[in-house]
Amino acid sequence: MKQKFAIDRKDWQILEALQANARTTNTEIAKRIGLSQPAVTARIQRLEDVGIVEGYGARIRSASAPRLLLSSGCGRSIPDWRTA
Repeated sequence: MKQKFAIDRKDWQILEALQANARTTNTEIAKRIGLSQPAVTARIQRLEDVGIVEGYGARIRSASAPRLLLSSGCGRSIPDWRTA
């Protein structure tokens, strides 16, 4: 049976900080919201474990990256999607 998961005000503050900048350190988030760094780390882990935080990503401006090459595990490149 799946447990219910309640998000409190501190969780929302953590989510807002991560959404604004996912690279913000747990220490910085802790200072902003008035918790210890270990408490923030544990809360983020819990938010990840229950699937509220699914991952972290990067926003890439296509104009800044005229040719984006992504390397695969076997050393091949994925063709530039704009010229394919």
